[in-house]
Amino acid sequence: MPDQIFSQNSLNHPQAGAISKEKREKFSFQIVSRVYMVETIIFLQFKEANMDDCTIEFVTALSPDEEEKMSKSFVEYESSHGIDVNYKAFAIIARDTTGSAMGIVHAYTAFAEIYVDDMWVEKSFRGQGYGKKMLQELENHFKGKGFNNINLVTSAFQAPEFYKKCGFEVEFVRKNTKNPKLTKTFLVKYFEDAVQMQGTLVDKKAR
Repeated sequence: MPDQIFSQNSLNHPQAGAISKEKREKFSFQIVSRVYMVETIIFLQFKEANMDDCTIEFVTALSPDEEEKMSKSFVEYESSHGIDVNYKAFAIIARDTTGSAMGIVHAYTAFAEIYVDDMWVEKSFRGQGYGKKMLQELENHFKGKGFNNINLVTSAFQAPEFYKKCGFEVEFVRKNTKNPKLTKTFLVKYFEDAVQMQGTLVDKKAR
């Protein structure tokens, strides 16, 4: 007879009357035994480590060695899954006729996405379309290069409506009921590239 497991509900079902008392006890024993085995395995796998040999501290910056150790570990783990972290920081800068910066989009790539970290436009140039122009330049630069999306987060006191007008869709809103001005809106704009291989470990010559 194949190995079978019955739930408690199935054993109490009216049609279970055809099952002999001996078989019921056998099935019940199987259930209890397997649950005990699973609980034992979970306990062995997740038993808390001895914390006496560990100290935990708060720091404002990592040392170069710590940064390198963590980075190498991340890359090793991601590579084992066929994933490329693909991290590159960059900026889009709008300059006036004197060469002075009047607007900046600071962003970075990671995996298959472009993350807009910060966006700034000089006060005297706001409301004149320079912010939208920089975002369009950002999109044009990465279009057709195999990325999935551009995304960002903005607070209620900042510019959620502006980004919507630039074609970004709202993914979700994290409400701050204590201070609504700090409610966060997460937005995304997807590329329509047929092939999107950024963030995967493929022959880079094919990109």
